[in-house]
Amino acid sequence: MTDSDKKVEQCINDVCQLGCQAVNNLLSDEKNIAEISLLNNLTVSEQKMVMDELRGIMSVYKKSNRSLVKKPK
Repeated sequence: MTDSDKKVEQCINDVCQLGCQAVNNLLSDEKNIAEISLLNNLTVSEQKMVMDELRGIMSVYKKSNRSLVKKPK
């Protein structure tokens, strides 16, 4: 694992520790990524990897929430 991979993984873990709401807030602020302090120490490429991974993580939650909602008959 490269130093870059370690930084990305640590950032993802740090963000996830803040909870789903924080992850969703981060994803909604993606257009202002330069202002997101959690990502300041990452390169642009590393920031993209973090955001892509967080989107993937949250998509799992969205899919599982949809399956819990009963569809009207």
